[in-house]
Amino acid sequence: MYSRVELSPWLLDAGAAEATRLLSTIPVRLSWLNCAAPAHPAKCESPETPADLTIRLLSKALPHASPNALGMAMWSDSGGSVALFFDRALSIRRPGILLPHILGRAMAHEIVHLLLGVESHSDLGLMRRQWSAEDPRMDSRACWGLYTNAVESIRTEAARRVLIAKALPASRSGAE
Repeated sequence: MYSRVELSPWLLDAGAAEATRLLSTIPVRLSWLNCAAPAHPAKCESPETPADLTIRLLSKALPHASPNALGMAMWSDSGGSVALFFDRALSIRRPGILLPHILGRAMAHEIVHLLLGVESHSDLGLMRRQWSAEDPRMDSRACWGLYTNAVESIRTEAARRVLIAKALPASRSGAE
């Protein structure tokens, strides 16, 4: 996780904790590295691999983003990354709705896009296309869960990416 926004490093950590909670039904282990923290891990300086899912918190939405999107997933040869839009997360914040919950839910949503593709929206749950200002307040699996077929597809894609990353030369995979 990286940030182009001046904020306390705990905010990204708290968002990651919320994303982990939402993605807990997926049999995939996520290791969160807060590269925005002053004492960040050395891995933050290593090249990205297909197993890495990078999250960048931007101060404002990118010009080509959908008008109501809180973030967007992007792909490259080395893997994928997520851009989260801090201005839009702030715009749906209301009393009783914690900013880390909004960011964490957006992180989880975009991570699923990285693993399943841009057309992975559903009518309900975490992957619904549009969220309202009231959505972050809802806290049930029905509101934020994933369909069973999505969970299996995510597990398969994550395993595929890990195998590709393990096949890379040590200099590219970040191994010493």
